[in-house]
Amino acid sequence: MATLAWIGGGNNNASNPADWSPTGVPQSFDTLEIVGPFPATIPPVLTLPTYTMNVSKTDLAGDTLMIQFADVTVNMWHDAIVTAQTALANATFNLSQNSTLSLEISYNHLFSGSTATVDVLGSDTLNLEATDPAVVNLAKNSIWIGSFNVFGGGYDGRLTASGGRHSAFMNSSSSVEDFASAVVAVPIVGTGTFLLGGGGATLEFASSVGADQSISVAGNGGDNDILRIDHPGRFHGSITLLDSFGSEEIDLIGLAHADSYTFRNDILTIFPGSSIIDTLRLYQPP
Repeated sequence: MATLAWIGGGNNNASNPADWSPTGVPQSFDTLEIVGPFPATIPPVLTLPTYTMNVSKTDLAGDTLMIQFADVTVNMWHDAIVTAQTALANATFNLSQNSTLSLEISYNHLFSGSTATVDVLGSDTLNLEATDPAVVNLAKNSIWIGSFNVFGGGYDGRLTASGGRHSAFMNSSSSVEDFASAVVAVPIVGTGTFLLGGGGATLEFASSVGADQSISVAGNGGDNDILRIDHPGRFHGSITLLDSFGSEEIDLIGLAHADSYTFRNDILTIFPGSSIIDTLRLYQPP
């Protein structure tokens, strides 16, 4: 096992031994770093060295790429597999051609303002853990496959996901939010779950949600968890309000003209007068 530091400057390909110090090609279980100089002042001055890395296929498979005190762009294509951790850094990951990224964004109180951006350009896999702000941009006709885990709790966990026409987020397992906020402004498809774990978490669906998505709102921690649904007519998932020490709130944005409702057999029906605006399927555990 070796420790390799990225210096770039050649063709910026991760497989180029001349772009690493000491010279060499990354092997599984190596320690890989893109690390700039430690800031000389506190709070740190946001002047970061800039690096670019191009990753293809299994160039970095089996290793974790640590990015710190740097402004880094990582371009991924041809089934690239990258596991990365950012801290005190600004990082942009461009995913294309069936790339897979496992990304952990760590928070540090010394350096507020750092963020990570992921651009999904094709049908690519992203599993995201964040205690610092994260932005996911989906290109037209692209699909984000994966999940997210966003945590606040004294940190700065926030997620914003948006996309072009015919893009979608395939929530394929379990996405979790604790003490944090997330806005997902692309259609959600596939079979998966969302959990608002507590601490005043806010999750906003600003586009459609498929029928095979289940959302649980916990309300733990004594704070008010909020689920916002911008387009109730395009929401087809199920919602479970969990028993907890806090409270849960469902905000149906855009239903200003509603004046009454009924709740029978787990179906919430919303009316203006005698007409039905919309229905939602809810479940309250016994």
